Amino acid sequence: MHITILIISVVLMTVAGTPYARSVFVTGGPPEGPCAGKARTALFWGMIVFGILISVATLRGNPHVYAGPAPLVVNVPGGQW
Repeated sequence: MHITILIISVVLMTVAGTPYARSVFVTGGPPEGPCAGKARTALFWGMIVFGILISVATLRGNPHVYAGPAPLVVNVPGGQW
């Protein structure tokens, strides 16, 4: 399951990062349009909201809970020497 999540994460980061990488490495292209800033802002905040939703959905059932049987509790009265 971890490998699947890793692969999906890398693919989504690549898809989301490609426009940013192209804008950094392309120097001789046409000037950006008047809506380029709005599109980048929408993409950025969309990724933030999507990440928060995915985090809440996957972490709702606490993944750090021990999945085994309940620990054995032994009450033993005693003393020291």
